[in-house]
Order: sequence, then structure tokens, then C-alpha cells
Amino acid sequence: MTLGRPRKFDDDALLDRAVDLVWREGPLALSLNEIAKLLETTKPALARRFGGKDQFLVAVLKRYHERLDTLVQDAIGGATNIHDVASAYLRTYQDVLSKKPVGPATGCLLAAATEASANQSETVLAETIRTLNDRTRTGLLEALRRVGADDTDRLARYLYGQSVALAFLSRIGTESAELGDYVERALAGV
Repeated sequence: MTLGRPRKFDDDALLDRAVDLVWREGPLALSLNEIAKLLETTKPALARRFGGKDQFLVAVLKRYHERLDTLVQDAIGGATNIHDVASAYLRTYQDVLSKKPVGPATGCLLAAATEASANQSETVLAETIRTLNDRTRTGLLEALRRVGADDTDRLARYLYGQSVALAFLSRIGTESAELGDYVERALAGV
């Protein structure tokens, strides 16, 4: 039996490193050649595994979303009332954004990708971003419905908007304590 050629990299480890790279540099800032070089691999190796740059960015954004949304959904899943859902949702974002794992002002990679692809509405990348954002909003809607919130659509839009504002504030370098103050003011509106 022939074993074939060994993989040159572990997909999960590569995607974790790629998330940090794309988060730091911006989703559209680098070419696939530059990404390959910074990840210490080759463009052909990335292309064989992921396809072109858009497909690679799709894989990176899915990995990022998986990491972030798992934390968010776990936090809101255990909430027992409206305020707890809202608090868990916004405080999880605050916590993740405050850690700034890849630089002093990284914000949310998905928010940055949403902004960067705003004029590319018919691409696979833009569709993936919409899908990932919708998954987060759907999880929030379901949690609000589960605890008996009235006008769940409006409240989910409000909370989602607040998380986007947190991402923007983080991206411009707002410190954790100030993000916490923002969360407190946002929760007062719930």
C-alpha cells in the first residue's frame, strides 16, 4: 500500500496562525503569495488545499467564527433571563476583544471582513461573511426567545449593533475598562 505524500502542514494549526495573520493585517491586505510566505509555506501548497485567496479567506473566517461564536453561544446558552442573555452576549465580546491577541487594536476579524467586502456583495467571501453573521444573530434570537423576550428581532438587532460598536471601539484602540463602561451603558438600554 502506498502512503502518498505527507501533508506539509496541519490544517487546524495553519488556520489558527492564518486567523491571527489576517486579523492583524486585514482580510484583503495581503496577496496569497504574501500570506504563504508569512505562514512559512508556499502559494501552491495553499492553493492545493484551499483553492484561491477567496477560498482561503473563507476557511480563515470560518475558523475565526468557530472560535468566537462557540464562546458566545456557550455564554448565552446558559442564561435564564433577558438581562443575562444580553449581559453574557456583550461581556463575551468585551472579553474576547479586550484580549487583543494579535495587536493593540485588532477589533473583530469578522467585522473587519464585513467592512472590507462591503462592495463585493456577489462574491463567495461576501456570502460567507453574511452567513457567519447570520449564524451569530440566529443564536442570539434563539436565546432571547428561549427566555421569553418580547420583540426579539428588535432586541437582537440592538444587541448585535452593540457588539459591532464594541468591535469598532476595540479596533481603534479602546481599552478593556472603557469597553466595559460601554457594555454597562448598552445593558442599561435592555
